[in-house]
Amino acid sequence: QKSFMQRYFYTDRYIFDNDIDSPSYAFLCVGGEGPGLDKSVLVNSEHCTGDMIELAQKIYEGEYGAAANVHMFALEHRYYGKSYPEFNGSSPVLNENIIFLSSRQAITDIAHFIEEMNVKLPESTKWVTFGGSYPGNLAAWARLKFPHLVYAGVSNSAPVQAKVDFYEYNEGI
Repeated sequence: QKSFMQRYFYTDRYIFDNDIDSPSYAFLCVGGEGPGLDKSVLVNSEHCTGDMIELAQKIYEGEYGAAANVHMFALEHRYYGKSYPEFNGSSPVLNENIIFLSSRQAITDIAHFIEEMNVKLPESTKWVTFGGSYPGNLAAWARLKFPHLVYAGVSNSAPVQAKVDFYEYNEGI
């Protein structure tokens, strides 16, 4: 079993100062295909913008009931960006090392990340994973495989029914 440093980004802009009594959520933007993540990922990026960031603000402002803290995270997918396992100086993208690039590994990375962050967050924090396309698959599968960790998974434009020959991918809508 090997370990590696996996990059993540965090913002506390939807957290009340010194408030540990309000309900707490953690929104996790799942990284995947596309460019590596950078510091703009939770503000303005193709990975994590749109509905979920807007939802975080509405929950924080109490638009749907009691106001709540919403921790915002973005987790970089292994082998994308700068998150690579170490292989004693050899390239992580050699054939013998690429076996560690899989959706199963990525889902396990999500679970491990949540477990590590739970140590720092209020015990009652509810995790919501989200993503689009392949990261949307991972968000949904993480909820399916780890329901004790992931309260909800939001999957946008994701082909969650895995197929060996996915010919429909190239068909127009």
